[in-house]
Amino acid sequence: MRLFKYIVSLALVTMLLIFIFKVEDLREFSFENVLGTAINGQTADELPDQNEPVPQNRNINSYESSPQEQDVKEESVDQIIESTLYDVILNAFLEGKREINVAHLSLDSDEVFGVREQVLEDYPEIFYFEHTGSHFWTDGKLEFNYRYSEENLEQVRTELDEKVEDILKETIEPGMSDLQKIIELHDYVVLNTAYDYDNYLNGTVPDLSYTSYGALINGVAVCDGYTKAMNLLLREVGIESKYVVGEANGDGHSWNLINLDGEWYHLDATWNDPVPDQEGQVRYKYFLVTDDLLIRDHIWNRGDYPKATSDRFSYFQGMEHAKRIGDMIYYTDDEYLFSIHITGSDHRKISDVRAYNIAVGTDYIYFSNYSHGGHLFKVKKDGSGLTNLNSIHSEEIVLEDGILHYTDQSTMERKSIQVDD
Repeated sequence: MRLFKYIVSLALVTMLLIFIFKVEDLREFSFENVLGTAINGQTADELPDQNEPVPQNRNINSYESSPQEQDVKEESVDQIIESTLYDVILNAFLEGKREINVAHLSLDSDEVFGVREQVLEDYPEIFYFEHTGSHFWTDGKLEFNYRYSEENLEQVRTELDEKVEDILKETIEPGMSDLQKIIELHDYVVLNTAYDYDNYLNGTVPDLSYTSYGALINGVAVCDGYTKAMNLLLREVGIESKYVVGEANGDGHSWNLINLDGEWYHLDATWNDPVPDQEGQVRYKYFLVTDDLLIRDHIWNRGDYPKATSDRFSYFQGMEHAKRIGDMIYYTDDEYLFSIHITGSDHRKISDVRAYNIAVGTDYIYFSNYSHGGHLFKVKKDGSGLTNLNSIHSEEIVLEDGILHYTDQSTMERKSIQVDD
Protein backbone atom coordinates (compact mmCIF):
# COMPACT_ATOMS: atom_id res chain seq x y z
CA MET A 1 0.00 0.00 0.00
CA ARG A 2 2.84 2.38 0.86
CA LEU A 3 4.54 1.49 -2.41
CA PHE A 4 1.34 2.31 -4.32
CA LYS A 5 1.03 5.72 -2.61
CA TYR A 6 4.69 6.43 -3.38
CA ILE A 7 4.23 5.61 -7.06
CA VAL A 8 1.12 7.80 -7.29
CA SER A 9 2.91 10.72 -5.60
CA LEU A 10 5.89 10.36 -7.93
CA ALA A 11 3.61 10.37 -10.94
CA LEU A 12 1.84 13.53 -9.79
CA VAL A 13 5.16 15.33 -9.22
CA THR A 14 6.37 14.27 -12.67
CA MET A 15 3.20 15.55 -14.36
CA LEU A 16 3.49 18.86 -12.52
CA LEU A 17 7.09 19.33 -13.68
CA ILE A 18 6.14 18.56 -17.28
CA PHE A 19 3.32 21.11 -17.12
CA ILE A 20 5.67 23.80 -15.74
CA PHE A 21 8.21 23.25 -18.49
CA LYS A 22 5.50 23.34 -21.18
CA VAL A 23 4.25 26.71 -19.90
CA GLU A 24 7.78 28.10 -20.06
CA ASP A 25 8.06 26.86 -23.65
CA LEU A 26 4.80 28.59 -24.54
CA ARG A 27 6.11 31.86 -23.09
CA GLU A 28 9.01 31.67 -25.52
CA PHE A 29 6.58 31.29 -28.49
CA SER A 30 5.56 34.55 -30.19
CA PHE A 31 4.24 35.80 -33.54
CA GLU A 32 7.51 37.63 -34.11
CA ASN A 33 9.53 34.47 -33.55
CA VAL A 34 7.46 32.59 -36.06
CA LEU A 35 8.02 35.32 -38.66
CA GLY A 36 11.71 35.31 -37.94
CA THR A 37 12.14 31.60 -38.48
CA ALA A 38 9.71 30.59 -41.19
CA ILE A 39 8.92 32.39 -44.41
CA ASN A 40 6.87 30.58 -47.05
CA GLY A 41 7.63 27.27 -45.38
CA GLN A 42 11.41 27.85 -45.13
CA THR A 43 13.41 27.85 -41.93
CA ALA A 44 15.88 30.64 -41.26
CA ASP A 45 18.78 28.38 -42.28
CA GLU A 46 17.10 27.70 -45.63
CA LEU A 47 16.61 31.34 -46.57
CA PRO A 48 18.93 32.88 -49.20
CA ASP A 49 21.93 34.89 -48.12
CA GLN A 50 20.92 38.38 -47.02
CA ASN A 51 22.84 40.00 -49.86
CA GLU A 52 21.45 37.63 -52.51
CA PRO A 53 18.03 38.47 -54.02
CA VAL A 54 15.40 35.81 -54.45
CA PRO A 55 14.61 35.28 -58.17
CA GLN A 56 12.08 37.77 -59.50
CA ASN A 57 8.43 36.77 -59.35
CA ARG A 58 7.35 39.44 -61.86
CA ASN A 59 9.28 41.13 -64.58
CA ILE A 60 8.68 44.56 -63.05
CA ASN A 61 9.44 43.76 -59.42
CA SER A 62 12.18 42.13 -57.41
CA TYR A 63 11.61 40.04 -54.31
CA GLU A 64 14.73 40.29 -52.17
CA SER A 65 16.02 39.20 -48.78
CA SER A 66 16.42 42.15 -46.45
CA PRO A 67 19.80 43.29 -45.15
CA GLN A 68 18.09 44.78 -42.11
CA GLU A 69 16.49 43.30 -39.01
CA GLN A 70 12.72 42.99 -39.11
CA ASP A 71 10.86 45.95 -37.68
CA VAL A 72 7.23 45.01 -37.08
CA LYS A 73 5.08 47.60 -35.36
CA GLU A 74 3.11 46.34 -32.40
CA GLU A 75 -0.54 45.85 -33.21
CA SER A 76 -3.42 44.48 -31.24
CA VAL A 77 -4.97 41.22 -32.35
CA ASP A 78 -8.13 43.10 -33.31
CA GLN A 79 -6.17 45.45 -35.62
CA ILE A 80 -4.51 42.53 -37.37
CA ILE A 81 -7.82 40.78 -37.93
CA GLU A 82 -9.61 43.90 -39.18
CA SER A 83 -6.84 45.03 -41.54
CA THR A 84 -6.60 43.36 -44.95
CA LEU A 85 -3.57 43.36 -47.19
CA TYR A 86 -5.56 45.37 -49.73
CA ASP A 87 -6.49 48.04 -47.16
CA VAL A 88 -2.97 48.33 -45.80
CA ILE A 89 -1.42 48.78 -49.25
CA LEU A 90 -4.15 51.21 -50.34
CA ASN A 91 -3.71 53.36 -47.23
CA ALA A 92 0.04 53.39 -47.75
CA PHE A 93 -0.41 54.70 -51.29
CA LEU A 94 -2.96 57.33 -50.27
CA GLU A 95 -0.75 58.52 -47.39
CA GLY A 96 2.33 58.62 -49.62
CA LYS A 97 4.28 56.18 -47.49
CA ARG A 98 7.63 55.00 -48.81
CA GLU A 99 7.60 51.65 -47.00
CA ILE A 100 5.40 49.49 -44.81
CA ASN A 101 5.64 46.02 -43.29
CA VAL A 102 3.02 43.43 -44.19
CA ALA A 103 4.58 40.42 -42.47
CA HIS A 104 1.50 39.98 -40.29
CA LEU A 105 -0.64 39.69 -43.42
CA SER A 106 1.47 37.90 -46.03
CA LEU A 107 4.99 36.88 -46.93
CA ASP A 108 4.00 35.50 -50.32
CA SER A 109 5.46 37.80 -52.99
CA ASP A 110 2.95 36.73 -55.63
CA GLU A 111 0.07 37.58 -53.31
CA VAL A 112 1.55 40.92 -52.23
CA PHE A 113 2.37 42.01 -55.79
CA GLY A 114 -1.03 40.82 -57.00
CA VAL A 115 -2.87 42.84 -54.36
CA ARG A 116 -0.71 45.87 -55.07
CA GLU A 117 -1.60 45.69 -58.78
CA GLN A 118 -5.29 45.34 -57.93
CA VAL A 119 -5.11 48.49 -55.80
CA LEU A 120 -3.44 50.39 -58.64
CA GLU A 121 -6.11 49.16 -61.04
CA ASP A 122 -8.95 50.18 -58.72
CA TYR A 123 -7.47 53.58 -57.86
CA PRO A 124 -6.15 55.29 -61.02
CA GLU A 125 -5.45 58.44 -59.03
CA ILE A 126 -2.33 56.63 -57.75
CA PHE A 127 -0.50 57.72 -60.89
CA TYR A 128 2.67 58.62 -59.02
CA PHE A 129 3.84 55.07 -58.29
CA GLU A 130 6.94 53.64 -60.01
CA HIS A 131 7.39 49.88 -60.32
CA THR A 132 11.12 50.30 -60.80
CA GLY A 133 12.80 50.55 -57.43
CA SER A 134 9.80 49.21 -55.51
CA HIS A 135 10.74 46.01 -53.68
CA PHE A 136 9.30 43.40 -51.36
CA TRP A 137 11.70 41.81 -48.84
CA THR A 138 11.54 38.45 -47.15
CA ASP A 139 10.98 40.06 -43.76
CA GLY A 140 7.70 41.56 -45.02
CA LYS A 141 8.95 45.05 -45.82
CA LEU A 142 7.22 46.50 -48.89
CA GLU A 143 8.87 49.53 -50.45
CA PHE A 144 7.19 52.12 -52.68
CA ASN A 145 9.04 54.25 -55.18
CA TYR A 146 7.32 57.42 -56.41
CA ARG A 147 7.88 59.69 -59.40
CA TYR A 148 7.95 62.74 -57.17
CA SER A 149 9.75 64.00 -54.12
CA GLU A 150 7.82 64.23 -50.87
CA GLU A 151 7.56 67.99 -51.42
CA ASN A 152 5.99 67.65 -54.88
CA LEU A 153 3.86 64.57 -54.30
CA GLU A 154 1.10 66.34 -52.40
CA GLN A 155 1.03 69.13 -54.99
CA VAL A 156 0.43 66.86 -58.00
CA ARG A 157 -2.11 64.75 -56.10
CA THR A 158 -4.05 67.88 -55.18
CA GLU A 159 -3.84 69.07 -58.77
CA LEU A 160 -5.52 65.89 -60.04
CA ASP A 161 -8.14 65.91 -57.27
CA GLU A 162 -9.12 69.47 -58.09
CA LYS A 163 -9.23 68.71 -61.82
CA VAL A 164 -11.60 65.77 -61.25
CA GLU A 165 -13.81 67.99 -59.11
CA ASP A 166 -13.90 70.65 -61.84
CA ILE A 167 -14.76 68.08 -64.53
CA LEU A 168 -17.66 66.72 -62.50
CA LYS A 169 -18.99 70.23 -61.89
CA GLU A 170 -18.81 70.92 -65.63
CA THR A 171 -20.39 67.70 -66.85
CA ILE A 172 -22.65 66.22 -64.17
CA GLU A 173 -25.98 67.63 -63.00
CA PRO A 174 -28.39 66.43 -60.29
CA GLY A 175 -30.96 63.93 -61.53
CA MET A 176 -28.89 62.64 -64.44
CA SER A 177 -29.32 59.01 -65.43
CA ASP A 178 -26.28 56.73 -65.46
CA LEU A 179 -26.35 56.73 -69.28
CA GLN A 180 -26.21 60.52 -69.30
CA LYS A 181 -23.28 60.47 -66.87
CA ILE A 182 -21.37 57.91 -68.91
CA ILE A 183 -21.75 59.74 -72.22
CA GLU A 184 -20.88 63.12 -70.66
CA LEU A 185 -17.68 61.77 -69.10
CA HIS A 186 -16.78 59.78 -72.21
CA ASP A 187 -17.17 62.84 -74.42
CA TYR A 188 -15.18 64.99 -72.02
CA VAL A 189 -12.22 62.60 -72.07
CA VAL A 190 -12.29 62.21 -75.86
CA LEU A 191 -12.68 65.94 -76.55
CA ASN A 192 -9.99 67.01 -74.07
CA THR A 193 -7.37 64.33 -74.67
CA ALA A 194 -5.15 63.81 -77.70
CA TYR A 195 -3.62 60.41 -78.40
CA ASP A 196 0.17 60.55 -77.92
CA TYR A 197 0.66 59.41 -81.48
CA ASP A 198 4.12 60.75 -82.33
CA ASN A 199 5.66 59.29 -79.19
CA TYR A 200 3.84 56.03 -79.84
CA LEU A 201 5.35 55.80 -83.35
CA ASN A 202 8.81 56.64 -82.04
CA GLY A 203 8.65 54.31 -79.04
CA THR A 204 9.17 57.25 -76.70
CA VAL A 205 5.85 57.38 -74.83
CA PRO A 206 6.51 59.05 -71.43
CA ASP A 207 5.29 57.35 -68.26
CA LEU A 208 2.64 59.98 -67.58
CA SER A 209 0.89 59.24 -70.87
CA TYR A 210 -0.07 55.88 -69.33
CA THR A 211 -1.83 57.58 -66.41
CA SER A 212 -5.02 59.41 -65.53
CA TYR A 213 -2.86 62.45 -64.82
CA GLY A 214 -1.56 62.40 -68.39
CA ALA A 215 -5.08 62.32 -69.80
CA LEU A 216 -6.79 64.80 -67.47
CA ILE A 217 -3.99 67.25 -66.65
CA ASN A 218 -1.63 67.09 -69.62
CA GLY A 219 -4.38 66.30 -72.13
CA VAL A 220 -2.14 63.69 -73.79
CA ALA A 221 -2.31 59.93 -73.28
CA VAL A 222 -2.21 56.46 -74.78
CA CYS A 223 -4.84 53.80 -74.13
CA ASP A 224 -3.94 53.26 -70.46
CA GLY A 225 -4.37 56.95 -69.75
CA TYR A 226 -7.80 57.05 -71.41
CA THR A 227 -8.92 53.90 -69.57
CA LYS A 228 -7.71 55.05 -66.17
CA ALA A 229 -9.21 58.52 -66.60
CA MET A 230 -12.58 56.96 -67.43
CA ASN A 231 -12.34 54.57 -64.46
CA LEU A 232 -11.52 57.42 -62.11
CA LEU A 233 -14.35 59.67 -63.29
CA LEU A 234 -16.94 56.88 -63.43
CA ARG A 235 -16.08 55.73 -59.92
CA GLU A 236 -16.59 59.27 -58.64
CA VAL A 237 -20.19 59.24 -59.94
CA GLY A 238 -20.93 55.77 -58.59
CA ILE A 239 -20.71 53.75 -61.81
CA GLU A 240 -18.86 50.43 -61.71
CA SER A 241 -16.13 50.15 -64.32
CA LYS A 242 -13.45 47.51 -64.82
CA TYR A 243 -10.03 47.89 -66.40
CA VAL A 244 -9.74 45.40 -69.28
CA VAL A 245 -6.34 44.32 -70.61
CA GLY A 246 -5.99 42.80 -74.06
CA GLU A 247 -4.74 43.45 -77.57
CA ALA A 248 -5.83 45.43 -80.61
CA ASN A 249 -4.02 45.77 -83.94
CA GLY A 250 -1.37 43.42 -82.61
CA ASP A 251 -0.40 45.69 -79.70
CA GLY A 252 -1.20 45.68 -76.02
CA HIS A 253 -4.37 47.63 -75.32
CA SER A 254 -6.77 48.51 -72.52
CA TRP A 255 -10.36 49.75 -72.29
CA ASN A 256 -13.31 49.87 -69.88
CA LEU A 257 -16.03 47.37 -69.06
CA ILE A 258 -18.98 49.24 -67.55
CA ASN A 259 -21.94 48.05 -65.50
CA LEU A 260 -25.07 49.93 -66.56
CA ASP A 261 -28.45 48.91 -65.15
CA GLY A 262 -27.13 45.45 -64.28
CA GLU A 263 -25.65 44.72 -67.72
CA TRP A 264 -22.00 44.94 -68.77
CA TYR A 265 -20.80 46.90 -71.81
CA HIS A 266 -17.40 47.62 -73.34
CA LEU A 267 -16.30 51.21 -73.85
CA ASP A 268 -13.08 52.08 -75.68
CA ALA A 269 -12.57 55.84 -75.37
CA THR A 270 -9.18 55.59 -77.08
CA TRP A 271 -10.65 54.19 -80.27
CA ASN A 272 -13.48 56.71 -80.12
CA ASP A 273 -10.94 59.56 -80.38
CA PRO A 274 -9.84 60.35 -83.96
CA VAL A 275 -6.08 60.18 -84.66
CA PRO A 276 -4.61 62.63 -85.36
CA ASP A 277 -6.73 64.66 -83.00
CA GLN A 278 -9.72 66.44 -84.55
CA GLU A 279 -11.17 69.34 -82.59
CA GLY A 280 -14.76 68.77 -81.56
CA GLN A 281 -15.00 65.23 -82.98
CA VAL A 282 -16.20 62.19 -80.99
CA ARG A 283 -16.94 58.71 -82.26
CA TYR A 284 -19.36 56.21 -80.75
CA LYS A 285 -18.47 53.01 -82.60
CA TYR A 286 -16.92 51.60 -79.41
CA PHE A 287 -19.45 53.04 -76.97
CA LEU A 288 -21.33 50.45 -74.85
CA VAL A 289 -20.75 47.45 -77.12
CA THR A 290 -21.09 43.69 -76.65
CA ASP A 291 -18.42 41.01 -76.49
CA ASP A 292 -19.41 39.73 -79.92
CA LEU A 293 -18.98 43.13 -81.53
CA LEU A 294 -15.72 44.00 -79.82
CA ILE A 295 -14.11 40.63 -80.51
CA ARG A 296 -13.98 41.58 -84.20
CA ASP A 297 -10.91 43.77 -83.60
CA HIS A 298 -10.05 43.35 -79.89
CA ILE A 299 -8.59 40.35 -78.09
CA TRP A 300 -8.89 39.66 -74.35
CA ASN A 301 -9.32 36.73 -72.00
CA ARG A 302 -13.10 36.67 -71.85
CA GLY A 303 -13.11 34.29 -68.92
CA ASP A 304 -11.48 36.92 -66.72
CA TYR A 305 -14.29 39.44 -67.06
CA PRO A 306 -18.11 39.60 -66.85
CA LYS A 307 -19.93 38.81 -70.08
CA ALA A 308 -21.25 41.72 -72.16
CA THR A 309 -24.22 40.37 -74.12
CA SER A 310 -26.86 43.12 -74.15
CA ASP A 311 -27.29 44.88 -77.51
CA ARG A 312 -29.43 47.61 -75.98
CA PHE A 313 -27.15 50.35 -77.33
CA SER A 314 -26.32 48.83 -80.71
CA TYR A 315 -27.58 51.97 -82.47
CA PHE A 316 -24.39 53.79 -81.47
CA GLN A 317 -22.28 51.50 -83.64
CA GLY A 318 -24.01 52.73 -86.81
CA MET A 319 -22.78 56.28 -86.34
CA GLU A 320 -19.94 57.06 -88.76
CA HIS A 321 -19.64 60.74 -87.82
CA ALA A 322 -21.66 62.28 -85.01
CA LYS A 323 -22.19 65.38 -82.93
CA ARG A 324 -24.00 65.31 -79.59
CA ILE A 325 -25.86 68.33 -78.23
CA GLY A 326 -27.35 67.53 -74.84
CA ASP A 327 -29.33 64.31 -75.17
CA MET A 328 -29.63 64.51 -78.96
CA ILE A 329 -27.08 63.12 -81.41
CA TYR A 330 -26.84 64.17 -85.06
CA TYR A 331 -25.00 61.66 -87.23
CA THR A 332 -24.48 60.05 -90.59
CA ASP A 333 -24.42 56.33 -91.35
CA ASP A 334 -22.52 57.23 -94.55
CA GLU A 335 -25.78 57.50 -96.47
CA TYR A 336 -28.14 59.86 -94.66
CA LEU A 337 -28.21 62.48 -91.93
CA PHE A 338 -30.13 61.42 -88.80
CA SER A 339 -30.98 62.61 -85.32
CA ILE A 340 -31.57 60.35 -82.33
CA HIS A 341 -31.98 60.64 -78.56
CA ILE A 342 -29.15 59.00 -76.60
CA THR A 343 -31.64 56.40 -75.33
CA GLY A 344 -32.44 55.34 -78.90
CA SER A 345 -35.83 57.08 -79.00
CA ASP A 346 -36.93 59.89 -81.34
CA HIS A 347 -34.89 58.45 -84.23
CA ARG A 348 -35.56 60.15 -87.55
CA LYS A 349 -33.93 60.89 -90.88
CA ILE A 350 -33.22 64.58 -91.50
CA SER A 351 -31.79 64.61 -95.04
CA ASP A 352 -30.49 62.37 -97.85
CA VAL A 353 -26.90 63.57 -97.46
CA ARG A 354 -23.64 62.03 -96.27
CA ALA A 355 -22.88 64.56 -93.54
CA TYR A 356 -19.39 64.51 -92.02
CA ASN A 357 -17.60 66.93 -89.65
CA ILE A 358 -20.91 67.95 -88.14
CA ALA A 359 -21.42 71.14 -86.13
CA VAL A 360 -24.79 72.04 -84.63
CA GLY A 361 -26.28 75.47 -84.03
CA THR A 362 -29.63 76.60 -82.67
CA ASP A 363 -31.60 76.03 -85.88
CA TYR A 364 -29.11 74.60 -88.39
CA ILE A 365 -26.75 71.66 -88.76
CA TYR A 366 -23.48 72.44 -90.59
CA PHE A 367 -21.43 69.71 -92.25
CA SER A 368 -19.10 68.56 -95.02
CA ASN A 369 -21.44 67.17 -97.65
CA TYR A 370 -19.73 64.04 -98.93
CA SER A 371 -22.60 63.65 -101.37
CA HIS A 372 -21.38 66.92 -102.93
CA GLY A 373 -17.56 66.92 -102.97
CA GLY A 374 -17.19 67.61 -99.25
CA HIS A 375 -18.42 71.18 -99.69
CA LEU A 376 -19.70 73.10 -96.67
CA PHE A 377 -23.50 72.83 -96.32
CA LYS A 378 -26.20 73.61 -93.80
CA VAL A 379 -29.68 72.21 -93.22
CA LYS A 380 -32.38 72.96 -90.68
CA LYS A 381 -32.99 70.38 -87.95
CA ASP A 382 -36.38 69.64 -89.46
CA GLY A 383 -34.72 68.74 -92.78
CA SER A 384 -35.66 71.90 -94.67
CA GLY A 385 -33.44 74.64 -96.04
CA LEU A 386 -30.55 72.58 -97.40
CA THR A 387 -28.00 75.20 -98.52
CA ASN A 388 -24.52 75.11 -100.07
CA LEU A 389 -22.20 77.56 -98.26
CA ASN A 390 -19.02 77.19 -100.35
CA SER A 391 -17.34 75.25 -103.15
CA ILE A 392 -14.42 74.03 -101.06
CA HIS A 393 -13.74 70.59 -99.61
CA SER A 394 -14.17 71.62 -95.98
CA GLU A 395 -13.05 69.65 -92.92
CA GLU A 396 -12.70 70.15 -89.15
CA ILE A 397 -15.84 72.26 -88.86
CA VAL A 398 -16.34 74.06 -85.55
CA LEU A 399 -19.08 76.54 -84.65
CA GLU A 400 -18.16 79.15 -82.01
CA ASP A 401 -20.17 82.27 -81.17
CA GLY A 402 -21.77 82.58 -84.60
CA ILE A 403 -18.49 81.98 -86.44
CA LEU A 404 -18.11 78.77 -88.48
CA HIS A 405 -14.48 77.63 -88.69
CA TYR A 406 -13.27 75.03 -91.18
CA THR A 407 -10.14 73.80 -92.96
CA ASP A 408 -9.74 74.19 -96.74
CA GLN A 409 -8.46 70.74 -97.71
CA SER A 410 -6.82 72.02 -100.91
CA THR A 411 -4.55 74.48 -99.05
CA MET A 412 -4.89 73.20 -95.45
CA GLU A 413 -5.65 76.80 -94.55
CA ARG A 414 -7.97 77.52 -91.64
CA LYS A 415 -10.90 79.71 -92.72
CA SER A 416 -14.11 81.02 -91.22
CA ILE A 417 -17.48 82.56 -92.11
CA GLN A 418 -20.14 84.24 -90.03
CA VAL A 419 -23.50 82.50 -89.77
CA ASP A 420 -26.83 83.71 -88.38
CA ASP A 421 -27.64 80.94 -85.95
